[in-house]
Amino acid sequence: MSTPPTDSPRFPVHPAVNRAKSDALPSRELLLSRRDPVIATWEDLRDHYPVRFNREASSLTGASIQTEINWQNILFQRFRESVAFTAIQRGIRHWSP
Repeated sequence: MSTPPTDSPRFPVHPAVNRAKSDALPSRELLLSRRDPVIATWEDLRDHYPVRFNREASSLTGASIQTEINWQNILFQRFRESVAFTAIQRGIRHWSP
C-alpha cells in the first residue's frame, strides 16, 4: 500500500496532544465531542481514496458502506465500539485532554 501524499487529508491531531495521551485511547466523551471533525476527515479521505477507504471502512463495519446513505453514522458508531472494546480487552485507560 502506498503512503498518501503529504497534502492528503489527515486525522485531526495536534502533535502535543498526541504526545500527552501516550498509549491511552480517547474517552467516549472526547470521541463524541470530536465527531464532526473525524467525519469530515473521513469524507475527505473517501473523496481522495474511495476504493481504499471503502474497503477499510467496510472491514471495520463488517458490511459494505459503498452504497450506504448514512455511512458516516454507521462507521462512527462502529469506531466508538471498537475503541471501547479495545480498552476493555487490553486494559488500556481512556484519555481526555
